[in-house]
Amino acid sequence: MSAESPPRVVALGDHLRAVRAGLRRDLAVAAAALTVLRRLLAEPDRYRLAIEFDRIAKDLESHLRYEGEASKATDPATLRD
Repeated sequence: MSAESPPRVVALGDHLRAVRAGLRRDLAVAAAALTVLRRLLAEPDRYRLAIEFDRIAKDLESHLRYEGEASKATDPATLRD
């Protein structure tokens, strides 16, 4: 953003960059979960992997919930001039 941009425009740009970074992290976590799922379907030790997959799914859910709460806290609509 240029030095002449209004503060709300700068805040919006910062927010969008943070959202994009968060989505990239979420995508990486989801890709890791899918990798585990593929292993789960192929392995003879399915029960152990099912437990591991459940753990990763819970971690992903917690991560997404945290990201949602964090994005609300930095939402430009809630920022004041």
